[in-house]
Amino acid sequence: MAILAIALVVRLIAATTVDQIDGPDAQRYHLGAIEMLAGVGFRSTEAGPLYSAFLAVVYWLFGIGNVAAVQVAQAILGTASVALMAGIGHRLFDVRSGLTAAGFAALYPPFIKWLPMEGSALYATENLFLFFLLLWIWLFVRRDPRRKRDAVLAGVALGLAALTRPTPLLIPVALAMWGVACRPRAASKWCRDAALLAVGMAAVVLPWTLRNYQVYERIVPIAPTSGMPAFGGNNPYSGGNWLDASGLPELRWMIAIEDPIERDATYRKAVVAHWSHQTPAELQHLLGKKMWIFWTDFGSRWNFAYALMLPLALLGLWRARGDPRAQILHVWVLYTMLSCAVIYGNERMRLPIEPFLIIAAAGETVRRLQRMRQPRTAVMLCAAWIGAHLLLWLVWGTVRGALHVV
Repeated sequence: MAILAIALVVRLIAATTVDQIDGPDAQRYHLGAIEMLAGVGFRSTEAGPLYSAFLAVVYWLFGIGNVAAVQVAQAILGTASVALMAGIGHRLFDVRSGLTAAGFAALYPPFIKWLPMEGSALYATENLFLFFLLLWIWLFVRRDPRRKRDAVLAGVALGLAALTRPTPLLIPVALAMWGVACRPRAASKWCRDAALLAVGMAAVVLPWTLRNYQVYERIVPIAPTSGMPAFGGNNPYSGGNWLDASGLPELRWMIAIEDPIERDATYRKAVVAHWSHQTPAELQHLLGKKMWIFWTDFGSRWNFAYALMLPLALLGLWRARGDPRAQILHVWVLYTMLSCAVIYGNERMRLPIEPFLIIAAAGETVRRLQRMRQPRTAVMLCAAWIGAHLLLWLVWGTVRGALHVV
C-alpha cells in the first residue's frame, strides 16, 4: 500500500503542472468527448473511441473541460497500473519481484511525466491504453486453465485496449502463431487460448465495427488510421522515425482527400510504392534503423530509468524464455517490435512494452541479488551501475551529437 500511495501522490503532483488542453491530439480527444455528450456521436476518423469516451464520462461527472478532474482520474488509472504490475510480477516470478516492479514503476519518469508529449499527465491515449494492456496480461497470467471464462475476460480487456488504440487487434493471431512455432507440444492450448481471447475481443470490438459499417458502408474494425502512421515512417524523408511527409507541398494532396477510407488507402499505397522502390539492402537498412531507434531512442536527455533497467529486462526475458507463463511477455514485446518495423520506431511506440520490461527486469534483479553471497558486492555493483548512468545523463547532449555524426 505504501508503494501505491507514493505512486498516487507523485502522479497528482505531476497533474498540477497541467492546466490547459494543448496539442492537436488532445484537442481531438476533447472535441470527441464534447460531441459524445451532445449526442452527436463519435466523428473522429483518426483514433479509437474509448479515450474520448473516458473524457466524456469525466466531463459528465465534473463538468466539460475540467482538466483537473481528468488529471486526477488519470493519476488514479496510473496508480492502478502500478498495482497491476505488482500482480503480474508476483504471478510470473515472486512477491519480491512484483513489489520491485511496482516500486520502480511508481517513480518511473515516463509513466509520470512523459517529455515527448510534454507529460503523460496530458490528454494522451497512453493513460488508458497502458492500463488495459496491463489488465489483459494480469487476467491472462492469473487465469485458471480449466475455466474458459478467464481467457474470455482477458480478451475483453484486450478489446478495450484495441478500442483505445487499434494496435493489439491481431494479438490472438500472434498467440496462435507463437504456440505453433515455439511451443509445438502445447500448440493446441495456445490456439485455444487465442480463440478465447478473440471471442472476448469480438464481444467488445464487433459492435463498434458494425457501427462503422453503417457510417462508412465498408468494414472498418475500429478506425481508418493504419495508412497515415505507416506512411509517416515509410517515406523518402522519414529515415525510420515519424515524419509527416503529407504536410510537404508536393504531397499535401493526400491529406486533402475528404473520404477517410480513400485517404487511408492512399497512404497505404504510398507505403507499398516506397517499399517497391527500395533495394533489399535499403529495406534491410530501413528495418534495422527502425529497430535501433525503437530500442535506443532516449530523447533529448538520457532516459536514466529506461537505460538503467533495459539490460536487466533483456536478461530477464531471456531467462524466462522457457516458462510458459512468462511467454505472454515475449509475445507482446515481439508483436510490438514487428508492428514498429512496419510503421516506425521511437520512444512513444516503445512505451507500451516498458511496463513488461520493468517486470522482467525486476524478476532478474531479485534473482541476482538473492544469489549474491556478499551484500557489499551487491551494493558496490548497484552503485557503479547507477553512477555510470548518472554520468551519461550529465553528458548525454555531447554523446548524442557524436552518435548522430557517426
